[in-house]
Amino acid sequence: TVIIDHEARVTHALPRHTRGVLLGEVQGRTGITPYAWWASRFGLWPLWVLVATVVAGAVIARRSPPARAP
Repeated sequence: TVIIDHEARVTHALPRHTRGVLLGEVQGRTGITPYAWWASRFGLWPLWVLVATVVAGAVIARRSPPARAP
């Protein structure tokens, strides 16, 4: 369990595999993350199209025979 600040630094942490209570100061933030902005504007369909394209490309590449050198 850790507390991470807005610059991705660990400010407080419990040792691994120990039970306990982690006390530290946190500060709320306002605004929207880039992912939330993108998803609210375009929805998730562009992401699904990208995933489907990558999967289709992998399947086609796996099925086609390797090119022979002359």
